[in-house]
Amino acid sequence: MICGAKTRSGRPCQKFPVTGRARCRLHGGASKRGEEHWNYKHGKCTNEARQIASEACHQVKVLEHLMRELGMIDE
Repeated sequence: MICGAKTRSGRPCQKFPVTGRARCRLHGGASKRGEEHWNYKHGKCTNEARQIASEACHQVKVLEHLMRELGMIDE
């Protein structure tokens, strides 16, 4: 198995790829992936997560209002 990336001369790279990867270290085989990468997206700030948090906050406010009306908490 060879790296196969296109070199400056236009030929495929003949180096062996990094273990577990498809490219050699010079053509991106050693680059960080997943959580190690500096630009990893964790999913905590997606639109869906923000909407869920907003709905939960609204539900808490509704419950607080009901508890005040029933006299369970003081204002």
